[in-house]
Amino acid sequence: MKKIWFTEFGFPSIDKALNQPNVFFDPKCTDGGSPKYSSAGTDFSVQRTAIKGFIEYWQTQEYIEEMFLWIWDARPYPAWPHGNIWSDNHLWEKGHWVNGKFGSCSLAEIILELSARSGIDLQKIDIFTIDEVVDGFILNKILSTIDVINSLRIFYFFDMIASEREKIKFLKRGAGNLEHLSSESLIKISDNSYLKQTEIPEENIISKLSINFINRFNNYAHSYYLIAARNRNNRRINLKKCFY
Repeated sequence: MKKIWFTEFGFPSIDKALNQPNVFFDPKCTDGGSPKYSSAGTDFSVQRTAIKGFIEYWQTQEYIEEMFLWIWDARPYPAWPHGNIWSDNHLWEKGHWVNGKFGSCSLAEIILELSARSGIDLQKIDIFTIDEVVDGFILNKILSTIDVINSLRIFYFFDMIASEREKIKFLKRGAGNLEHLSSESLIKISDNSYLKQTEIPEENIISKLSINFINRFNNYAHSYYLIAARNRNNRRINLKKCFY
């Protein structure tokens, strides 16, 4: 049997890239565009996941001999895609290029490694909805596994749930299923209501948020953002993040 070569395969780093992986994003080109139903937002994780899945599937097929990934640019990263040197630099962010996009790891991989180091059976870990990409994560002191995971939860907005099947489920916020509950499945907490409303005291409302991080888009400089609500002078939270 004659072997097959994939002379070119690849995926753009754009929202819903798998809908049309052949579409080339170029605002200056008449036939350029974004995949169907795409928001046209940048998404490195979908590109990484698609390439990984493609390789893992096809490399197990005996009739596939070679695969060539499109596209690794010979121009040295990060000098390319600097705009003061290259006129096509705007294509890198959402295009098929992989230069500078794989020097990171997935949040799911970090959670799995932390779990393995803690002696947890990885078969009991559910990370199906965790799809964020982490550019870097610094641990500068001794922390327990749960403290490290809680730090990641602050920045990547996911929850940790112990399921009925003795599994630990990590659930991305907004990725859960909506459940419709009838009044018969609820217990009244008073004669007139199933719900209890609790007001947060004014002094406990967070009005200021400061974030310290290392900005990889600015020569890895230490950067700082302050977000403050107007006409409030309440609690303030300081957060430190390794990369942005």
